Amino acid sequence: MNILAEGKADLITVFSGGLLSVGNQVTISKVTVNSTGSAIFNEGAILSGTLTLNNGGYAVITTSTGGVINLVDNTTPVYLVGATTRETTTSNMSGLVISGTGSATTVISGFTGDASNSITLANVHTSNVTNVAYPDVNHVTFTLNDGTTVTLNITGVGNYGYALTSDANGNLVYEICFLTGTMIEIPGSVCAVEDLKIGDSVLTYNPVTQGKVSKPVTWIGHKTASIKSNLLNDEAGYPVRILKDAIAPNVPNKDLLITAEHCLYFDGKFIPARMLVNGYSIYYDTSMTSYDYYHIKTAEHSILTADGMLTESYLDTGNRHTFNLDHKVIKLSGNKVKAWQNDAIAPLVTERSIVERIYNYLLQRAHVHGCLKQEQPFELTQDPDLCLMTDQGEVIHKKASSTDKKLDFIIPNNVSAVWILSRTSRPCDVIGAFVDDRRYLGVLVGEVTLQRNGKKHPITTHLDADHLLGWDVKETIPFRWTKGKAFLPLTQLKCRSDKPNLLTLDILSDHAYIIDYSKENNKKLA
Repeated sequence: MNILAEGKADLITVFSGGLLSVGNQVTISKVTVNSTGSAIFNEGAILSGTLTLNNGGYAVITTSTGGVINLVDNTTPVYLVGATTRETTTSNMSGLVISGTGSATTVISGFTGDASNSITLANVHTSNVTNVAYPDVNHVTFTLNDGTTVTLNITGVGNYGYALTSDANGNLVYEICFLTGTMIEIPGSVCAVEDLKIGDSVLTYNPVTQGKVSKPVTWIGHKTASIKSNLLNDEAGYPVRILKDAIAPNVPNKDLLITAEHCLYFDGKFIPARMLVNGYSIYYDTSMTSYDYYHIKTAEHSILTADGMLTESYLDTGNRHTFNLDHKVIKLSGNKVKAWQNDAIAPLVTERSIVERIYNYLLQRAHVHGCLKQEQPFELTQDPDLCLMTDQGEVIHKKASSTDKKLDFIIPNNVSAVWILSRTSRPCDVIGAFVDDRRYLGVLVGEVTLQRNGKKHPITTHLDADHLLGWDVKETIPFRWTKGKAFLPLTQLKCRSDKPNLLTLDILSDHAYIIDYSKENNKKLA
């Protein structure tokens, strides 16, 4: 459904797989978006009532859309697009995207501050955010380094604080955390992380002198994590277990439990634990349903020893408000938000060329020591199982004459748009955790043509549009990834001929997919 002209509409329900696009000077009073449904309020469109966004639904609004967004089951993420960006993606095409700058006129209700219900700045690097402030309990203001600000009206947001987290395209800000029971090295001994207090001394490693230096703890925070078992392991929040001796003899000196983004120190570099998960000596501990974890901060970013393993202290990149605090805390006001690029004691490295070498060494070490596989094996396929679904809801399969890379589809005359449906997988899953790419990718689409009355017409919307539902970021080269369910408009070439119309897709990818029939996200069906 598209509402493009001036007018009003009421009581609209966007069902599974449906799309509502609201144009300039159109007012919508009440909308419900169900799972895998989408609603896009373009510039000038107005929401006068409530948009109910059910779990798995997707909506795009501007800061001037108005109305109320109701996050029904408090598992829907809120995404904020920076002033200079136009593209926001999520791994499963669900959530709320807010574009533009200034003060948002839309009220967001149903926000709980849960780990899966946070405010996320998508496509904005941490270094672009110069300040985060709460004018009152229902508003949060983000100031960017170009001087622009965005103020969101989210009921009760001041009660929960904020987190600058990562999106699937690599704009990463890490939460670094130790689980209860982790033993931190202190002068002459060790201390459980949960027993440390502000003012206590910890031993830190100096990478220049390769010696140990005592530093006082200046801040401690802790949180309780609840596992979202319906998600993949790294997204669900499971901690990473590093077995005793996994890195080297007596390193760690007992099983070390840390969060997935916590970084380990190797040869002058920090590497996130998630990129070293091999399923044998380093794996996600799926036996846990919840756990407490802790941040330890020194005046400057430091290298600590936890259970005999060199790792990092907390670097305040702006998420301190999200933690429960030790009762002897210092005042939070006036703390400068720091960045990895400028304030870390060692560089954060995620390049495959570096991480894969360490990953392979640790995996080989695990095999030598007879570590058992801790994860279920999975089967891979090269078949994307691609089909189309028209805006009328009809599923169209490729012609038998299609090749692996050039797929032909017969398109009815009354079709103005299609969805490209396929399996999805993440490079980090099918290649290895050492690949820092957690995007859910479908197929890589190149040239698209529509043949009508014997004449071929090029379709280039997927290559030209900055923001197109269900597509990954726009490339500088003539192809683009889908994310499992990609919208392709054919409006400009709407068929009026009585003859069959042939849509041809050039598929350029040689992507592998995990076959897991227990999970519906293996294929983004409507």
